[in-house]
Order: sequence, then C-alpha cells, then structure tokens
Amino acid sequence: MIKKTFLRPPLPVILAGLFTAACLTLFFKQVDMKPRVEENFFFSSEDPQFKADRMISEIFPQPPQIILSARGPIESPEYFQRIHALSEKLASFPEVFSVQSLSHGPEDLKDALKSPLWKRILVSQDGESSFVSVFIEDVPAEVIVPKIEAVREEFEGPDFQLMISGAPYIIELIRRNLARDLQIFSLAAFVIFGIMLFFIFRAPGILLGMLISCLNASALTLVLTQFLHIEVGPLTANLSTIVFVLTLSPMVFITFNWRKAVKEAGPDKKGVVKEALRRTFGASFWSMATTFVGFASLLFVAATPLRQLGIAGSLGTFIAFCSAYILYPGFLQWEGVIAAKSEKIEPPLKMSIEPVSKKRPTGVVMGLFVATAVAALGLWRVNTDPDLISYFKKGSELRRGLEYIDENGGSSPLKLVVSDTQERKFNTGEGYQRLLKLHMALEEHPSVGNAVSLPI
Repeated sequence: MIKKTFLRPPLPVILAGLFTAACLTLFFKQVDMKPRVEENFFFSSEDPQFKADRMISEIFPQPPQIILSARGPIESPEYFQRIHALSEKLASFPEVFSVQSLSHGPEDLKDALKSPLWKRILVSQDGESSFVSVFIEDVPAEVIVPKIEAVREEFEGPDFQLMISGAPYIIELIRRNLARDLQIFSLAAFVIFGIMLFFIFRAPGILLGMLISCLNASALTLVLTQFLHIEVGPLTANLSTIVFVLTLSPMVFITFNWRKAVKEAGPDKKGVVKEALRRTFGASFWSMATTFVGFASLLFVAATPLRQLGIAGSLGTFIAFCSAYILYPGFLQWEGVIAAKSEKIEPPLKMSIEPVSKKRPTGVVMGLFVATAVAALGLWRVNTDPDLISYFKKGSELRRGLEYIDENGGSSPLKLVVSDTQERKFNTGEGYQRLLKLHMALEEHPSVGNAVSLPI
C-alpha cells in the first residue's frame, strides 16, 4: 500500500487553476456551440458556381421549400379532406409563404392528373402519394422545422403516412446530428481518456494535469476561432476532440521521459522535469510542425469549410503544443514531490515499455506489411463519387424521406437559365417549340426525375 502525502500545490499549479477558471469563463460567455449549417455551406463565396447560383436566384427568386410526402389512398375523399386540413394548418404558420397541394392549386385529383404542371409537382410517379410543398419565409430552419414535425405527428395515421424532405429540413437534421455528436464525442474523449490515463499512471496529479491542459487547449481554441468568426460547422464540430488528443500526445511522452529521469536522479532532485521536457521537445516539436503544415495546406482549397478547418486546426495544433509544455510541467513537479514524500520513491506507473531496440519485431513488421497489402486490394472498390443519399444513415428518417422523393420526382433541383441566341421571345411559336424540345430532352435523361419549365 502506497501512502501519499498531500502537499500544497506549487505556484505553477495554482496559476494553471486560475488560468483554467478565466479560460472557461470566457468560453461560456463568448463561444456559441450551436452548429451552423447553411444550404450552400460547402461553397466559397468566390466560387464561380456559387456566384452563378446566386445570380440566378436574384433573377428568379424562389423562397425555401419543405416538401411533405403524404402516402395513402389518394383517390379517396377522406384522403383529400386530410390533405386540405393539413395544408390549411401549414398555411396558418406566420413563417409559411404559401402552400401547394392537391387542395391548394388544382381543383381536385382529376384536375391535377390532367395538368402537365400539377402532375409533375404534386403526384408521385408511383401514384401512391402526393406532395405538399411548403414555401417558407427567410427564417432559420430550427424555427419552422419543429412546427412542421409537430403537424406531422398530429396528422399521421395508418392510411396517411407523412415523410418530410427539402433543403431546410435536411439542414436542420444535420445541425441536430452535429450538436449531438459534438456532445457525445467531447464527453467520451474526456471520460475514456481520463480512465485510461488513471489506469496507466495511477497518479491523481498527473491525471489532473493532463485533463486541465487538454481542457484549456480545447476551450482556448474554440474561443479564438469564435473571434476569427469561424463558427461550429460540419467539419469543425469535432475540433475540441481533435485538440484534446493533440494536447494529450506530447504529455504522455513527457511523462515517460520524466519517469526515466526520476529513476536516474530521484523524484525530489531539481531539474528532473526540465530534463524530461528537453528529451521530449525535439520530437514533439516536429510532430506539431508537420500537423500544423497539414492543416495549413487546407487554406489553399476553394471550399470554405475546409479552409475554416485549416485555420482552426492550425491554431489548435499550436495551442495544444503550448498547453502541454506550459501548463502540464507544474503538475509533474507536484506529483514528483508527493512521490518523494511517500513510502515509495519511484513515481507510480503501471505500464512498462521496453525500448524497441531490445527486441526484433520482425514478425510484427511482416504482419503489418501483409495486412497493408491485403487492404490495398480493396482500393478499387472505393466509391470516389458517392451520391447525396449515401451520406445519410440507412433507415434514418432523413434518408427515407429523401430517397422516396428522389425516386418519385427528384431531390436535388438543378436550375438552368435559357435565352434564345437570336433574341426571340418564348411566347412565339418557334421559341416555344424549341424550349419544349429542350424540356422533353432533359426529362428523358436517366438522372432527371421531373422538370418544370415555361411550356409545362
């Protein structure tokens, strides 16, 4: 049984505690951890495609749209009555601009089936459901989506199954998943690594120092990224976990080198911690430098989220390195003094690592080589151009609605602006026929579901 003597923390530990309190206070006051996801979140404002899309939206403005698919016996009067009640309920929301459905547009189902326009917009290709298009004002998706979800719960039944899709709905569900993942991964990193570190070192001082250093590095990185107007997004949602691990890595090696220095000189001898830092600094510095350059290389890509990840990752890498070498050594010094005053002089460490040079790991190397070669055979099966739906979990509510609407009309709208090369108007016979011919050619393409144009 090792008897530990509690000693008053040295000044570096006290200062680290005060810095932690200040850093967390600033974090809770300044950092908004709510993920931000926008419809065009992956494009840079300078991207030519993004500029073209914005120009088209200015010429032909269209409010954001949420689509509800109502599956059931569409020819029955009861179905039409429920569609009418559903449409009226949706239209009553102040955030809703207008609603299109079988009861809000055509006179009835027969009128919709006769109309080339309404048939494409409101009736599914399998004839088993109809669509309710909800055009909303320019409001955050997190405001209107919960209301529409509540309406779905109210109207859904065995003969009236509702699925939701549309860009605002997809964005809101992505935001929710990011927020959930952020909480889970941050908590899991803190708990799992904390348990592992305590199991390895069995030293409360070392554990406390590592967790405080990691916590400060993660919090300070998020504070500084907020000042740089980098919000929590699809790629930066797990930034705190990344910085946590980057901070932990050099501290593990510092601790092992400290243990080796203690064996050579004793835990209470001055300069032991400095010696451990000296032995570790070179390798960990170049490790930090390569990671920093890796993140910095993302600054040269066009996609805005990747550039933001490059800035935040580079900043977090540097902060993690500084935190490990500035905040953590004081805790090592404290733990060394406690170990020296206890009955056991050698500092606690339950894991023994022998130098690799003492062994001949030929079998391990060959095994890794064979495993790498076998894994490389699967490279040809990697899908380098996945479709939109494959990014979402199979069987999830988001994917079910997106898949059904995609199969029965299309899920990703593509806008084409057409002008006659001879400046003829489309209300003339020849201009109309040429535009109609283009429309029919587009609908015959296997990747196109429905198309809506002026002739239709």
